[in-house]
Amino acid sequence: MEQRGITKSILRWRSFLLLGLLWFAIILSALNCTNKHREEMENEIRIKRNSQILLNGPVEKVFPLFGAVEESKWADGWEIDVVFSNDPLLEENMVFTTDSHDGEEYLTWIVSKLDNDNHCVKYTVFGDERLWTIDIVCAYVSNRETMADVTYTFTGLSDEGRARNLKMANRIYADDLKDWSEMINYYLETGLRLELQH
Repeated sequence: MEQRGITKSILRWRSFLLLGLLWFAIILSALNCTNKHREEMENEIRIKRNSQILLNGPVEKVFPLFGAVEESKWADGWEIDVVFSNDPLLEENMVFTTDSHDGEEYLTWIVSKLDNDNHCVKYTVFGDERLWTIDIVCAYVSNRETMADVTYTFTGLSDEGRARNLKMANRIYADDLKDWSEMINYYLETGLRLELQH
């Protein structure tokens, strides 16, 4: 009799222990799902894309082509309206606008960082419901080649902004910036802008 009571007591404790472990597993699973959902939401809010392109010119000649004004030499359709700048070509804190191709009336751009000595520039761009940064760093490869590292970091401020960012990121990086490389190299070789088929 006493043996049976001890066995029932052990079984009862084992059941409580198993039930407790089951609840613990359920809670951990729920927390994991919440963290995965949070990561997915963060990924939707923030999109980051990066590519490197090899350009056929010395860094001193290539880097200025990523300036707000100079880009029009190689980028088909690139037009800006300068809002504020003390320098006619490019300076830190320069403000300009461009037309938007994604449903917004216009985009506002700020040169948020410019380091001519290290050949890097950072733009911050504001749309209606989104913003993004463009970091460009040019590095010496040889007297005739430059490697440009281009990183876009998009942040959506609403569902519509996130959708526009995803569409834009996919469009810009569809060919891993090979179109940029082709246009810039064409300009470096010919001094002319390559007109693209739209």
